[in-house]
Amino acid sequence: MKENLADAKLNEKWLMKQLNGYGIENIKDVFYAGLDTSNNLYISRKNVQEETHGKYGIE
Repeated sequence: MKENLADAKLNEKWLMKQLNGYGIENIKDVFYAGLDTSNNLYISRKNVQEETHGKYGIE
């Protein structure tokens, strides 16, 4: 959220640089990103799994 970055006096360029450091090239691959009070960034990636036909017994 741009407003949250602005409140922390950061910007999207900073965020993308941080994400790239974690090997994330696309922000759409991030489920959650948050800062602690010391501006340490915590990231949770999206867990993308393709559903296989019949995997869950529902046809």
